[in-house]
Amino acid sequence: MSRVLGSLCLLFLSVLIASSAYSSIAGENDGASSPLTTTAQPPKASPGLKEINQGQFKVSFAIKNTGKEVAVIWPYLSVQVLDFEDQPVKKTRDLGRWGLIRSPSILEEIRFVTLAPGKTHTIEVNLKQYMHDADKISAWRLAEPGEYTAVLHYHFDRAKIKKKYGKGCQAIDDPMKPWNQAPELDKKIEVLLSVK
Repeated sequence: MSRVLGSLCLLFLSVLIASSAYSSIAGENDGASSPLTTTAQPPKASPGLKEINQGQFKVSFAIKNTGKEVAVIWPYLSVQVLDFEDQPVKKTRDLGRWGLIRSPSILEEIRFVTLAPGKTHTIEVNLKQYMHDADKISAWRLAEPGEYTAVLHYHFDRAKIKKKYGKGCQAIDDPMKPWNQAPELDKKIEVLLSVK
């Protein structure tokens, strides 16, 4: 009997130790979570091929500040369009964004968005002319009806962004600059497009 009781006590202690270790890991993760949530919403009706190719069909990508403080966010979203075989649809426009700048660096030209608590910033994805990629102004023309996927990728990695766009920036490490205040986030959303 005492051996069974001893085993039960040992089991209870193991569970107690394991659960307190789990709580501290969860607490550490809570502090690192982002105050931003992302969603994508296509219009309710299935689009026609003509609607998409003429720019009348848009997918809305929303970033919401669920935190209690003002958030500064990266204003760009990359988009890739895949066909029914998961192959990229060829772009019909692929123009570079940063040909002529007025500031010493590209980073200083980027207009970060300020979001109050509870507010949402929406990026409209229009396949005829997409203006919200960090590097390109793009367009796609779908050849035929069918199943397509729009892969929406919101990604802000501070170190990579500063390295890629910060050449010439004198205040690159200034904590008051928007690129040093924006929370890092990497989210992908796939939107199925059933094109008639």
